[in-house]
Amino acid sequence: MNTLKNLWSEHIALLDKQIDLYAFTNRDLKDWFQPLINSITDDGAVPYLLEINKRFRASPLSSTISWLDDAGLLPVSVLDKMQDMLISLRDGNIPTDKDPGNDHKMEEDKDGWSLGEGVSVWSTSFAIIALLDSHGNGAKKATRFKSSVLWLAKQCDINSKGWAYQLSTNCSVNPIMTALALRALALSLTKPHKANFKFTLDEERQICSSIMNGLDYLKDNCHQSHSKTYWCFNDIPHCAATTWVLLAL
Repeated sequence: MNTLKNLWSEHIALLDKQIDLYAFTNRDLKDWFQPLINSITDDGAVPYLLEINKRFRASPLSSTISWLDDAGLLPVSVLDKMQDMLISLRDGNIPTDKDPGNDHKMEEDKDGWSLGEGVSVWSTSFAIIALLDSHGNGAKKATRFKSSVLWLAKQCDINSKGWAYQLSTNCSVNPIMTALALRALALSLTKPHKANFKFTLDEERQICSSIMNGLDYLKDNCHQSHSKTYWCFNDIPHCAATTWVLLAL
């Protein structure tokens, strides 16, 4: 029986024959990927640190799905397992995890990602994006995380109209979190995702209202200087903030 490691290795080996990366780097594509392949569990979890059997969290799994699937580096069989695990990590931890992290959520945050690393706009947005903006079957499982989309919409700060890492007085609203939330929410309303979620009219209005607020925030916090347009993080012109905003827009 093929394990996820074997399935992924076979996929990368096939790509190796097509790309011939060795001709440019003196290393096969599989050599570059082996530490990551070695780190995946049979049920699709990925740790924060490669080849370390602990701290299996939603954020590194979301990142792995988003960046590698877009480049065709994940076979669908592996991707589907990863997406199932990502949904599972919202409310649970890996039983064999040597460092499982948090084991409790606040009631008001029960629908956000994720239990192990603590619920945040960051983790929730990345998870929704990884489930919807990929070639797997994550979108078909929309009803399993519909409540997370609605939770994310509610995290928009009423006064600033943007998002912070968490809706808390200890966290500052910023363009990066706002852009990530906007991208996730916008994906939920695109075809065919919207049909999969089966939003009520009131729920759709709530999401649209949050999106409009977020766009107002980004407009109000856009900086222009010497024919350059950018966004800041901690009051400093920031490449990552600008990039995330452009991706969201």
